[in-house]
Amino acid sequence: MCLVCVGVLGVFGGWGQERKVGQTEIQSLIRKGEVVQEEAVKGLQILRLWFFGHDGFTTKAEDLMKEKGMLWSTRNDLDGLLKLVGLRQLPDI
Repeated sequence: MCLVCVGVLGVFGGWGQERKVGQTEIQSLIRKGEVVQEEAVKGLQILRLWFFGHDGFTTKAEDLMKEKGMLWSTRNDLDGLLKLVGLRQLPDI
């Protein structure tokens, strides 16, 4: 049995923007994931969608990601992971 796993990562926001990710951006990543799934190599069994939203997500966006089984992280999540593995956290710009 051949198991092929693919992750699709969306990144939104950044320093100075201070805007939460909404449903529109989530729906865009979902569409991209569908294209990857249609065009991917044969044997694709797992496709994970993971969205990084620097300043977080709206409630509706989080509800949609939960419904679709997506993964997501915020800057605070990433900083926590970086600290855990002994790397420097993201700078404030």
